[in-house]
Amino acid sequence: MKVDNKLKRKLLEKLLNFYPSMPVYSIRKLTEAEIEERARYYASQFMGREFSESFRPYSHREDDSTLVNLPRNTKMRIYLNSNTVTIEQKISPLEHIFRKNPDEKQLSEMALNIMKKLELDKYRLPIEQIGFETLWQIKKSGITREEKELPIILCRIVGAFRRHINKIPVYGGASIFVKIAAEGLVESVGIDWREINEKPIAEEKIIEPSVGAEKILSDLNSLLPNTALTTEDCEPQFFSLGYFSLPKKQQQKYMQPVYVATFEDVGLTTWSHLIVVPATSHVYEPIKKANQAPILSNKFRK
Repeated sequence: MKVDNKLKRKLLEKLLNFYPSMPVYSIRKLTEAEIEERARYYASQFMGREFSESFRPYSHREDDSTLVNLPRNTKMRIYLNSNTVTIEQKISPLEHIFRKNPDEKQLSEMALNIMKKLELDKYRLPIEQIGFETLWQIKKSGITREEKELPIILCRIVGAFRRHINKIPVYGGASIFVKIAAEGLVESVGIDWREINEKPIAEEKIIEPSVGAEKILSDLNSLLPNTALTTEDCEPQFFSLGYFSLPKKQQQKYMQPVYVATFEDVGLTTWSHLIVVPATSHVYEPIKKANQAPILSNKFRK
């Protein structure tokens, strides 16, 4: 099925970058000792002291992850297929709230400084970079029995950071995140960093953006079979060339070049759609699609 040309033009207008060719990297399969070394390091950084206890008496192995119980009501989960690590300290949502509302710049600097202090990017290679991407603010409010609206309070901030390989972004979930309460108290962190071998296995020519856009829109159309989606149905938000890290429970062998795009439904902005397609003629491994809510064509909204 042909794609809508107007939607294709709007998508191409969003293109952030282009490279004639890109390296392909194999992803390292860490040994059990390496996985434990990294887990110990992150636990030590989070707990603020040298963590010397053995994990084994405190850990619980599940199908795709290992759960480790740490002191101070803290849990660490290690995802075995991706080596992603998350650590979370259990704190009541209304404990350690921000008494003042700092501006976004101050909050972003706080997140950046804490990430640097924890050195959560310790295992990156010289060819890799990490950069601040976005800040989320978690706020709460309420209503009294007299139906008087209470002031909005800032409970937590979350700083998200994006990994780059040779300055080319690695899309997917946040490469690193830090969730912070008032006074710099760190509630949780996450490190989604599939380690690569520094020497690339190949240098691949990148298909033209117009071809990549057609592949993206063909995948988008598959969300609603037998319908060519148009600008009346969805709006392109983002289009970029890069790498992609699959969801943390999925196995992955290569960092291969991909085109990534996001769309929002017209009139239903709470729905967004992430589409990822290979950006080279040779595909090193299939890109497993995450479950997506189907786009509802305006033809069926009436």
